[in-house]
Amino acid sequence: MRLFPVARSASTVRITGPVATPGEYAIEPGITKLSEVINRAGGLSYMASNQAEITRVTVTQQGPVTQHLLIDLEKAMKGDPKNDILLEMNDYIFVRAVPEWDLYATVTISGEVKYPGTYTIKKGETLSDLIERAGGYTDRAFLPGAIFTRESVRESQQRSIDEMVQRLERELYTASAAGTASSLTSEDAKLVEMETQQKRRMLDVLRQTRATGRVVIRLEDPPTLLKKTPYDLLLEEGDRLHIPREAQTINVAGNVLNPSSFVFEPYSTYNDYIEKAGGYGRNADRSRVYLLKADGSAVRVGHLKKPPYIERGDTIIVPEKIQVASDLRRTSDIVDIVYKTAISAAVVVDAFDD
Repeated sequence: MRLFPVARSASTVRITGPVATPGEYAIEPGITKLSEVINRAGGLSYMASNQAEITRVTVTQQGPVTQHLLIDLEKAMKGDPKNDILLEMNDYIFVRAVPEWDLYATVTISGEVKYPGTYTIKKGETLSDLIERAGGYTDRAFLPGAIFTRESVRESQQRSIDEMVQRLERELYTASAAGTASSLTSEDAKLVEMETQQKRRMLDVLRQTRATGRVVIRLEDPPTLLKKTPYDLLLEEGDRLHIPREAQTINVAGNVLNPSSFVFEPYSTYNDYIEKAGGYGRNADRSRVYLLKADGSAVRVGHLKKPPYIERGDTIIVPEKIQVASDLRRTSDIVDIVYKTAISAAVVVDAFDD
């Protein structure tokens, strides 16, 4: 008589969710109960809900049949046979957590508030709630310069920047090739090449720029006035609010002779500060000058006949004039994008580094 080995496969189930030790556990099909596996997994965590779902796949000649079995865990752990069911091989046990479980969602508030720090938040808390919990503003707070950043916004902004760079790279390749092919003289070809190089340098700046996630907000004093306004945002994990001290300077950046910061003087226009910076550079695009306001918003002023007065914390940005020919018609728009993105990033970093 000859004895042949019998193939044996381990009978296991998998348990996931809020139990002490999720993972695979060996069972005896049709004998081991659900409560036994839960106990072997270290029991239910305190954030576990009273519901679990068991996914069971049964093999038939027509193909696999999948079932989803809803279990009342409170009854199962008390031995109720309708819920403390017998397990089968490859059952998948998913223990649900209580709805919207989030142990410690935190936000940070810094700068000119009475009690800066990192605060835990609960569902439904808003920006005004956070400011009130932080004791309100100090008498040195500069509300127009408040900086609010959010991680989900930063990720979205960065994706937009990356996609824009990729799109512009494709357009650059197409436009420069077409411009070179249509050039009638060597001077035309040199102009196209010059524009192409300028555009490549601008794209290099964009590649190195990292989004900040800044959201333009407008705060009120006292914080209760912020309630029921569009700026009283619901808080999310990782939000940051910085309240700076009152700004005393104006920044001038871009194509001027001496980019620098100057003491704020009431009733001065952007041209007054540009003169303090030595005047416009040779390639300054005077018609596209704009202000980056303390709250992060941008305003074009170079085309206005009556320029507005500059306010505390403003940054005056003078783009470079680009001689645009052939098909590279979007170069001047890219100049604006580069300056706005890069300068905005610098404003946020400087504020948080104080």
